[in-house]
Amino acid sequence: MEDRTLRTWTLQHLIWLGPLCTFAIAKLTAQQSDGLSIANTALILAIFTTAIGSMNPTAGVFTSFTAGAFLNYFHTNPVNSFRISSTSDILMISLFTVLGLSVSFITSVRMRHNLLINNRNVMKSERKSMSATSTTPLHATEFWTSFIERMDPNFSFLQVHCAVRPKEEIPTIARQRSGSPEAPKVLIPECGAIIEFLDPRISQVLILKPATGFAPLEVSRSAIFALSSDVELSLQGTMEE
Repeated sequence: MEDRTLRTWTLQHLIWLGPLCTFAIAKLTAQQSDGLSIANTALILAIFTTAIGSMNPTAGVFTSFTAGAFLNYFHTNPVNSFRISSTSDILMISLFTVLGLSVSFITSVRMRHNLLINNRNVMKSERKSMSATSTTPLHATEFWTSFIERMDPNFSFLQVHCAVRPKEEIPTIARQRSGSPEAPKVLIPECGAIIEFLDPRISQVLILKPATGFAPLEVSRSAIFALSSDVELSLQGTMEE
């Protein structure tokens, strides 16, 4: 809980601290009596945006755009304007902005990869400890949830809910057909996917959508349909009552 609060606090401060610092750097270098060249100023801002982007990709994106804008405003002709008259200045600012965005993108991919690996390692250690020691009695819902998650660690990054079929086009995960081979994994896109229940009395569908930043998400087909079957049984029970 403390780690999550610290990460949220750091992200909030980096998002506004990055653009504020780029403004200060661009303005102070423009006020130097000898006047730093635009190349030197761009180098200073590039080092700063790279450092911010390596710490947090979201803050890096905001910092990259604002750094490019302030570099243009204070150091390119006409000065104190967002217009650019030189082709070389356009190229420099474009490359400068792309550099910051690239660092932010690489950081985002690295953070997601590390999070997935860490989650898998945690699940593996839980499986080993569970097999080595006697299982502690749990409430039925907790017991069921823990085993669903152990079927596929990526379930932790999946958002699921029941609703009426959406109007927009969303892929439907097909059930296995007799005599046809079944892929062990299902790739769920960013827009999500749906599963239709077998009982025709149930008008709703099961909607699965990857959490923000984890799309597309590859999950176990057997785990998905195990979850779907249990949800369908629960809905049937409420209808019979």
